[in-house]
Formats: sequence, structure tokens, C-alpha cells
Amino acid sequence: MRDATSNARSIAAALACGALIACGEGAHASPGGGAGPAATQQVPPPGGGASSGGSAVAPTGAGAAPGAPRAPGSSQWVKSLSTTTGYGVAAVRADATGNIFTFTVQAGSPTLEKRDASGTVLWATPIPPACRQGMRTLGVAEDGRVAVSVTSCPFGLSLPTLEKVTLLNSDGSVASSFATGYGAAAEVNRFGELYAFAADAGAPLASGAGGIAPPPRFLRLIGPDGADRWVRRDGTLSPMPLALHPTADGGVAGVTEDGTAVFRLDRAGTLLWRTALPTGVSPSLAGNAEVLADGSVAVTGDTRDVVRFGDAQVGGPGQVGRALLVIRADGTPRTVVALPDPAPGQGRSVAPTALADGGLVAWEQGPCPRVWAFAADLSPRWNRHVDAACAASVGSATATRGALLLAGWLSETPADGGDFGDGQRLAPGTSFLLSVLP
Repeated sequence: MRDATSNARSIAAALACGALIACGEGAHASPGGGAGPAATQQVPPPGGGASSGGSAVAPTGAGAAPGAPRAPGSSQWVKSLSTTTGYGVAAVRADATGNIFTFTVQAGSPTLEKRDASGTVLWATPIPPACRQGMRTLGVAEDGRVAVSVTSCPFGLSLPTLEKVTLLNSDGSVASSFATGYGAAAEVNRFGELYAFAADAGAPLASGAGGIAPPPRFLRLIGPDGADRWVRRDGTLSPMPLALHPTADGGVAGVTEDGTAVFRLDRAGTLLWRTALPTGVSPSLAGNAEVLADGSVAVTGDTRDVVRFGDAQVGGPGQVGRALLVIRADGTPRTVVALPDPAPGQGRSVAPTALADGGLVAWEQGPCPRVWAFAADLSPRWNRHVDAACAASVGSATATRGALLLAGWLSETPADGGDFGDGQRLAPGTSFLLSVLP
């Protein structure tokens, strides 16, 4: 899944002073506006035309002469990953120095790889096997320490219930591990699943969601020993988040379970604000909450009819579309930007990823996914297809100061594989890691 998928700062592992946030179902108790529309905003499809369909175009900057400066949006390099199973690409993250971490799963066996900024593998570490249907998540601290989680199935594939969390040092050695979920503290942790991890300057940070049993459910902060730091269970998150993302100040932002609002919590789990999304917006499920460099929260989703938010509006009577919505760090609506419709036969899921310079990209999962890049003021910068052969699908994305990183897989067709520009190709059926100049 996601995982986002799935950042403005490196999504980081909760380590010695850090913690993890998770949601689940149990009996633990809790401690505990915008101006009218001024403009209609629309992003052009790849190629700059008015239509979102048609054949794929070559990535921006493809075909440049050797040694010539690459244009933003062009491919810098592409590498194959250690899995040949498409959905085995669980996550990609990066640390503050530009090292890249990929978490892949092949035949139920997870592997964590660390690469340098050029994509060269520095080390690879196997992680205890996961349930094939379970969640796999990855977080990386700014100093390169790592946390991974996998969902196992102690009661069979039909009931993934036990979340195993492993914390690793920057050299790949295991620092500690613990289990959370059914069997750890059944009444509190049952059916909880972690989505992501983070830590900033030692602050406790991380995020997660889960719950396949009926309410009551909860959101909790978990220390590196698996013990709860705090537990929140009330109706303000209705009753638990659909998507979560850590914030730079040690809190967390996300989307409510019913998809009607975006919220932000501080590092103690206190609700700072809850902003309703406009009628007609249905958030995407592909890692749809992203915290930007200035603390704003970006959400992607489907739209129906006219949608007014902040200083803009999109859509029209009876129209179905997709949009990017941005809420300021104080919770006030900022704006909404329309995204092109999916091409025929393409899924609608689209997710945001923050860029280091304050901008962001919106990317499709696929097939034949596209990427749209925005500046910090949300003006369009560039757009492209992930590969010109339309063979790719994307499962996770992150960014460093010098690269947008997309991890995914290629279909078995076309027979000559994926075309990432400048003669960079991979064979059909290959899982890939693509570096794009942001």
C-alpha cells in the first residue's frame, strides 16, 4: 500500500527518543474556514495538451546530449530492485544525506536495501517473513537509522493480526524489535497496523492506521519498546484516521476515516485543528495526506460537481474529476487545483509527495502513470509519464534535495520493457527505482 506512500522531510524511524503512532481496535481509554473562490485552477496533461488521454509522451528532457544539463522532470537513473513481484515493492524512503532505502518483499520474504544517491547498493538486510497479505512499512531517520514493520498471520492468511517492528542502525544491524497486535496486548493493540514512522530531533513521531474489527478503535503513540506513550480514542477522528503523515514538530496530520476532514495533532496527541473538506471531495486511498515544507497539508482525491476550497474552485455541474487540496499549517483552507482525468482504462488513484524545495508532485499509481510537479506557490513546473512505453506502475515515492524517487514495477508488455528516457530501459516484469530531477 501505500504508502505512501509515503516527504517534505525524510520520513524517519522512531528510535531511542522516538515513537510510533498506530491505530487499532480495543478498549484502552484516551488521555487526553476559507475565503470564497477566486479562480479555477487546472493542471495540463503531459505534453501540454488539453486532453488527458492518448499515447504516452517521452519524459521531459529525454534525448539530451551526453553531458548536457538535464531538464527538471528528466530521468537521472533507473535501477532494478531485488523483487520480481510487482506488489512486492513496499516503500522507498531517504535520509538527510540522500541515501536511499527500499523495502521489498518477494515470496513473503522482506528485504531492506540501502543505496547511495547514485542508486548503488551499500547493504541489504533480510527482515523476518511477513504475511503475504500484510502491511509492510518503512521509516528512515535523518541520521540513517531505520524502522520497518511487517504484518504476520499467526492465525492464517485470512486474519493478518500481528505487527512486527524492527529498528535497525545505519549499517543495517538490528538495534531492537518488538511485536504489536493480537498476542501482544490483545485488548489494547488488537488489529492495529502501522503505516509509517518518523522522528525529528529526537521527538516522538510516527503514524499508522488499522482496524478490521468493529469500533471502538484508537490512535496511539508507541515507544521503541512497544509500550504506549499515549492513546487517543474519541469521535473527533471519526473514529480513526484514514491516512496519516508525521509533521516536523513531532505531531501528525491525517484524514478522518469517513474522508470528510483533515486534522492535525501535536506531539502529545492533542487535536490542534480539524478542517472539513468541501462537499463533493472523496480522498484517494493512495497515501493521500502529505505534510509540505511549510507545514501545510496536501490531500488528493476525486471530485464531483463544483468544489470550492480556499481561494479557488474546480469542476462544474455534473462533472467528475480529480484534485489536489492544500490546507495551511494553521488549518485554514488554502486552495484547490484540478488534476487531469485518468487515461482510458487507468485507475483514478493519485497521491502527493513533498519536494525538498517546498514544492510537491502528484503521481498516479498506474498503469501508465503520470507525474505533475508544482512549485511552492502551486504553479505547474513540469509533467511527464513515468515511462514512455506505458509499462510502469508506481507503488511508493519520496524525495531528496536532488531527486524525486519513484518505486514500482513494469508489466510483462510491451516485450521490450520500460522506456525511462535517454536510452534507459528495463526488462518486462522488473521492479524498478527511478530517480527524476525535481
